[in-house]
Amino acid sequence: MKRNVTVIIHQDEELSQVEQKVYLHSYLPWVSGGEMDIWDSVQTRKGQKTIELHGYTIFDMRFNVTFAQEGPNDLYVYAVPGDTVEIEACYNDMGNKTHRKAISGRVHNDFIEYDLASEALWKKKHSLSDQQKADSLRDWERYMTDFYCRMIKESPYVPIARLSWVFLKVGLKDQLGADSVSALRQHIAYRWPDDIRASAEFGYDNSQSDRSLAARQHINDVKREKAFSQRSRKDTQIGKILSLNLEGVDGEKIALSDLKDCRYIYVDVWATWCKPCRAQFPYVKQALTKYPHDLKVYAISIDNNHAGWRKGIEKDSLQDFINVIGTDRNRNQLPEVSRLGVKVIPRSFLLDNRCRIVAKDLHGEELMQTLDSLMAK
Repeated sequence: MKRNVTVIIHQDEELSQVEQKVYLHSYLPWVSGGEMDIWDSVQTRKGQKTIELHGYTIFDMRFNVTFAQEGPNDLYVYAVPGDTVEIEACYNDMGNKTHRKAISGRVHNDFIEYDLASEALWKKKHSLSDQQKADSLRDWERYMTDFYCRMIKESPYVPIARLSWVFLKVGLKDQLGADSVSALRQHIAYRWPDDIRASAEFGYDNSQSDRSLAARQHINDVKREKAFSQRSRKDTQIGKILSLNLEGVDGEKIALSDLKDCRYIYVDVWATWCKPCRAQFPYVKQALTKYPHDLKVYAISIDNNHAGWRKGIEKDSLQDFINVIGTDRNRNQLPEVSRLGVKVIPRSFLLDNRCRIVAKDLHGEELMQTLDSLMAK
């Protein structure tokens, strides 16, 4: 694939500690209004401060940078052919759209200035509307109309002119008559006679190739997985309450909230095929022996084979644990177990008797050391 745009991203310290995939993608308006492609992707290493990605365009256009685990969902990067845009990305850029001025990239900064100005205009318009200040709202809408008309007539960029026209047509239609709106649209076509985006017909063809559909699906899947993972981490932060109600060996449901006659509950996520999980059991049994009245073990198996899980309980002598299964009979992980965000096992959570998380991932001697400290309080 051709490449004529370079995007250099400087990650802040926190973001540089995350190993993840980073994608550069965009629409291809010279193909159709709906065509999309992933131009480049990199797998970052822990401690990597700088990322370089490459894309392609035939005119001024927006690219999106998507971080798969942490950081921006869509970091906007505007570029023209032959451009190099150097920009920062931060761990706390959690919004769906991240507008940031570039370290270098004049065209990008022109677009960002427009984006931020436009955002401020609409924010004030909505505020005046909410406050029911009719006179002030009318004055502000006239100011906005003048701003967007000026952008259509003076901006050197087709996307800014087109978006300004859309704002006028959709959001400020009472300020201009239909003839004026139509004349402004014709003015755009007149200013850029050779740019397909300036034509009145542009945007009606949203057809996509199979490649585009696959690219769109992949980016959507990445964002969905990221959102799910981030929600799971929030649900399993220290101090959060875990709520689980899973089937035991006899098929009866056993809820965490029912385990009230103890001080602490050790939730252990494991599987019979996981050797590190099974290597942890002697330490858990040792803790249970030392604190038989103050500790309960809620052992969640994510085995697909339920018969194998029951045999594993016998083989590893786990009868003193409260054994529950975290998968259904179709071998799918149950939603409430998935919400724990478990990507690797063994995984564990130490809860107090209100089911609040007090510690996570206590392995080996750490479990006994933590319990000794807590029990002494």
